[in-house]
Amino acid sequence: MKKGKPTLVPKEVLSRIVFYSAAIVILMLIANYPSQMSIIKLGNEIAETKARLEEQKLLIPIYSELLAKSRLKAVPEAPESKEGLASGQVDHLAEMLREVAKKSNIETISVIPDPTSLAGGSNLLNVDVSARGDFFAFRGFLLDLRSLSYVNSFDEVRVQAVSGTKEYNLKMKIALKK
Repeated sequence: MKKGKPTLVPKEVLSRIVFYSAAIVILMLIANYPSQMSIIKLGNEIAETKARLEEQKLLIPIYSELLAKSRLKAVPEAPESKEGLASGQVDHLAEMLREVAKKSNIETISVIPDPTSLAGGSNLLNVDVSARGDFFAFRGFLLDLRSLSYVNSFDEVRVQAVSGTKEYNLKMKIALKK
């Protein structure tokens, strides 16, 4: 073998090698980008889930305590025997319902009895009540209504948020004495 000058790679071949190597590296980075974004997104979701889990661990004692308190408060039973409202008291029904609402800190907007519901000899008077106030006070209002001997049933309860408060529309049946 001859010892001599090492052979040089031509500049053109060397520049092509560098160009193609750079292109391959860039293509690999571009292909890897979605995977990296997915990994980052999954890492963020894992961190959020861990934070929620820690929050739930902190709230379990409070939830258990509230659950125990709610079980202690027994809801009063509705009267077994439903007595009807005397026909002379029907004229004062709106006032009586307003008093019950006032006791529960609920403001009644309207109380509208439907006399057509008495057609056909029925002794159940449909009454539409519109009221507004706090949601928990409305719960108390419903419980107070249920305890009245002449309230037969609730057909519909609708709750709407209106200008910073809640508005309630209640359809119920009032039993009348025959």
